[in-house]
Amino acid sequence: MYLCISPERVEKTTWIMRALAEGWPGAEIVYGEPPDDDRPFAVWGQQFLAARIVPEAIRRRRPFWHIDNGFWCPAKGSKIGYYRFTYRGLSPILMPDPPPRPLAERVVMKPWRRDGRHILLALPGPTFGAITGLDMGPWTSGIVSDIGPWSNRIIRVRPKGAWPDLSAGLAADLYGAWALVTHSSNVAVEAAVAGIPVFVAPTSPAAPVGNLDLRLLERPAMPRGPWFASLMAQQFTLSEMAAGVAYHCLKLVEEQVHGRYVRSDPADAEGYDTPANRRRLAAE
Repeated sequence: MYLCISPERVEKTTWIMRALAEGWPGAEIVYGEPPDDDRPFAVWGQQFLAARIVPEAIRRRRPFWHIDNGFWCPAKGSKIGYYRFTYRGLSPILMPDPPPRPLAERVVMKPWRRDGRHILLALPGPTFGAITGLDMGPWTSGIVSDIGPWSNRIIRVRPKGAWPDLSAGLAADLYGAWALVTHSSNVAVEAAVAGIPVFVAPTSPAAPVGNLDLRLLERPAMPRGPWFASLMAQQFTLSEMAAGVAYHCLKLVEEQVHGRYVRSDPADAEGYDTPANRRRLAAE
């Protein structure tokens, strides 16, 4: 696999790709666009290099991993926190039997809320999903009208740029909310963990526990299952990438997408066959 350093974001993408190279057997770091040989590649973000190579990869059905800020505790471009990985697009898959992850075990889901005064509407950025052919313009311009016939509750708008984390800003917006409506924002993950029913697009990371039909605004479905654990098996810290944890988990994602998924017992990261661990063993 080619690990692509973005010329427009050299420092950030170098951290990520060097860590990933340590834990991904056969991976090769490249500067800019990957060679034109149809081998898989990994790229960060939705602008710059990703905007140049992802649309063509989709057209040719070339496999790739897209990397962005994590679903939970996102790194926000730093060395601390989590980065998400999605295969051949921007959406995670739902793993029926995700490998155990410490963060998934620490996060406690709140019971689903059964009351609330307002609907929180979280708007997407105008360029979200453009590299995969999505256009946020029609959704953004029409969503308030789409909500109107199905609920009389107050609509509170959260503009893009209010970072979706557990800070006071989001907590205040969600306080007293009946439901959250968004396209594919990470806010939906935060809301679902907080027990707020979510209404999202199929591309949302919260789609497996969300509602795709606004006609259900006053009677939302509230499933959970292995959803959060599945998300946590598709996001990693830099140290987890270097230790081979990302490689182990993401190979299971590839196998599921290609119809070859077999349940795998979790292994200690120090036992993974990765370049970093082979060097570590040789030095011992």
